[in-house]
Amino acid sequence: MIRRAAADLLAAHPAVRQRIGASQIAVHRLESALCALDAVGTTDTKTIDLLTAGGTALDRLMGALTVPGAHARWATLARSASFATAASTPPSRARWSHLGPEQRQELRTTAAGLLARRIEKPVDVHCVDYDGRPSGCMLCGVGTVQAFREDAESVWTLMSADSASIGGPGRADSLDGVVCPRCDLAIDQAHGVGISAMTFSVRSFLGVPSYLRSLETIDGLIGWAALPAGTAPNREPWDHIDLAELRDAAETLVGQPMS
Repeated sequence: MIRRAAADLLAAHPAVRQRIGASQIAVHRLESALCALDAVGTTDTKTIDLLTAGGTALDRLMGALTVPGAHARWATLARSASFATAASTPPSRARWSHLGPEQRQELRTTAAGLLARRIEKPVDVHCVDYDGRPSGCMLCGVGTVQAFREDAESVWTLMSADSASIGGPGRADSLDGVVCPRCDLAIDQAHGVGISAMTFSVRSFLGVPSYLRSLETIDGLIGWAALPAGTAPNREPWDHIDLAELRDAAETLVGQPMS
């Protein structure tokens, strides 16, 4: 039943299976994660639905429980003992009774953490400089992003940039600061900090799908860090530039209101 449930979930979320690769591998990974939940008695339908609601939830579930779930299988125990004696091993009196106290506690702790994260609400994480003063993302200038508490310390990524590369005046020294998750991803996509990264970030903020090749060149872009010292951080990404025309163009491209 667990294996069928894994196959059905992957059929309902083909993008998850495609990211993993072979169908058999995907089913095995999700089945192992579901086995981990079953082993600790997490069988309530509402809880299972919560932990498997959508592709992101499935990725998170497998990321946390596939390995411990695979280790919890009786077959793993049989392999470690030697298959030569597996056939003569007496059956267990109850399901998962072959698990020891330490392994069972590890499964409980991991499953509980996963569930807590699933129902936890993100909190505002403010950007501050070395002196504790309000600051913002070097590119989009946003001063606050939302994240789970356990990710709060790593949500802002340290970054350096040449002022001219992000639309500012030339200067001898580099600009040092942090970037938000959206701009960090944009930098990865552009393979560096610069106009391309800022363009990716603006397109992402406006909700322009990646497959649309329009708006690949945006005039007048300048990173927040290149603005005069003392400029207040933005409440929303890219508030320091006028996005009205770009937003109108994006809405025309997509055929629906942008953010």
